[in-house]
Amino acid sequence: MALNQTHAEHLAGEIKRYLKKNVGKKPHALTLPEQPFDSYYLKLSPLYRKSREVFYQTDGVFKPELLTAPRSLGSDSLLDECVSYSPIESEMLWSASGPVQSKKPEHLFQLATFTTSIFHEQNHRILWKMLPKPKDRSKEGLRRYLNFVEGLVVSLDAALGDELGEKNANLGYSAGSLYDPGSRVRFRNQRERLNYYHAYLRTTYFALEGYHRDRVIESMFKLHPELSGDLMDHATQRALRLDTLFIELTNPVWQEKNYKTVAKRLTPTKKERTLEIQADPVQFLEPYVWAEKIFQKLL
Repeated sequence: MALNQTHAEHLAGEIKRYLKKNVGKKPHALTLPEQPFDSYYLKLSPLYRKSREVFYQTDGVFKPELLTAPRSLGSDSLLDECVSYSPIESEMLWSASGPVQSKKPEHLFQLATFTTSIFHEQNHRILWKMLPKPKDRSKEGLRRYLNFVEGLVVSLDAALGDELGEKNANLGYSAGSLYDPGSRVRFRNQRERLNYYHAYLRTTYFALEGYHRDRVIESMFKLHPELSGDLMDHATQRALRLDTLFIELTNPVWQEKNYKTVAKRLTPTKKERTLEIQADPVQFLEPYVWAEKIFQKLL
């Protein structure tokens, strides 16, 4: 309870600072009504806006409905074009700032568990449309494909956090509407930026595939000589902080539970091109090329 209270008190402080600067401001044209801080991030971040625009261009739709994190993580809705989100912004603002309600941090903490990371969810749908379907649809092949996609989405989360900066990302990260708190990494140019997220993606994929930390670090320095040692170390160490519970339980359990649905929905037609994710992540040529296409489009 103490940890929950600390989280809620931190979030309440972030919301109060947000309210001082944003009360009465006209929402962005693409804002989802009552999605916490959606307009704020649409105005601040070119990446956040670009993802929303591409999502609509690929026929994505949103559905406002109360949605808890366990239901979101456990269902096969991840493969649907529709993204559901809990319309709770007003409730969250009231809970943090109301004279009486602000003294009940447990309510604000509970609200944060209902918050959907729209950016993360819509990027999953974008990738289902942009990437070729998997060539290998065995359990192992689908696992590799899903882990590659997850790594791409998590890398975009990191890129958003970095673009916003820690100060601006903290609000959404605390509320659950962003999945990455950002870092202080800096790049000399766009190519170095893209190379950094390639390294971050590959490290994340290694981690999701269950490779030992020492092997990952050793392999990454050999695979991405284009990055300076400091950036390489930053990318790998950061990516390896991916939640252990997600790696060892949430992700594999979801894949096992939804294997048949995934196999059916990701079946290519005879005319469709396919994507092969090699068993050895060192041989990551085709996935690297497709990651570059995604990064070039969104970043």
